[in-house]
Amino acid sequence: MLKLFVGIGILATPASFQKVGIIGGVVFMILIGIVAVYTMQLQIAAVIKCKNPVTNYSELGGAVLGESGRKFVDFNILTSQLGFAIAYLIFIGQQMDQVICFETQQDECNMKGLYIMIAACILIPICWLRSFKYLAYVSMASNVFLVFALFIIIGYCFSNHSEHPEMGQNLNYLDLSAVPLFFGIAVFDFEGNGVVINLRASMKKPEEFNFVLKLTLTIYVTFLCVFSAIAYWAYGS
Repeated sequence: MLKLFVGIGILATPASFQKVGIIGGVVFMILIGIVAVYTMQLQIAAVIKCKNPVTNYSELGGAVLGESGRKFVDFNILTSQLGFAIAYLIFIGQQMDQVICFETQQDECNMKGLYIMIAACILIPICWLRSFKYLAYVSMASNVFLVFALFIIIGYCFSNHSEHPEMGQNLNYLDLSAVPLFFGIAVFDFEGNGVVINLRASMKKPEEFNFVLKLTLTIYVTFLCVFSAIAYWAYGS
């Protein structure tokens, strides 16, 4: 479940803390986390009340509002997930281009479009899978690598602060004028909201979903706040 939420959005969250302030960032991030958990639990409560089995958001829309509801839900999911997918592909392309350009001593640079196409060809067939159970082990490995990378970033943050302590001065603690921008970035951190029904349907013990959801989101929001505050404290504006 953690992999549904932890993504490239976490790397942009320190910038949102810089805008709204450390105190504002922590408070509003917790608020968004509470709202996210509540809306996910509403989805599961609706699924339980349905007479027929429901395994995804689209089926829930159809069960509650009929065929028009299913199409409306599908359209919204497609729109939101398309935006997330494009952001990830751009991120992959940029990172691959930077690494290969550096390793080849700038002989193979500015090939971001090619790497995006390669990544898309690999990822599109995976999107056709109708259950997360086939990705369980891959997801676990990705979680390990991602957490490892984030701790490396935190290490660099402390190293930079020790070398340039002046960058951590004059920090912003609260700026309510930046709240709309903060919410726009923070919502990207909870992109897994639309697939929690699929995840629950893939669980061996779906009755434990609410407990796992609350535990996962508590850990995730805590780490988001700590990571973002440290990064902003280390590099400042």
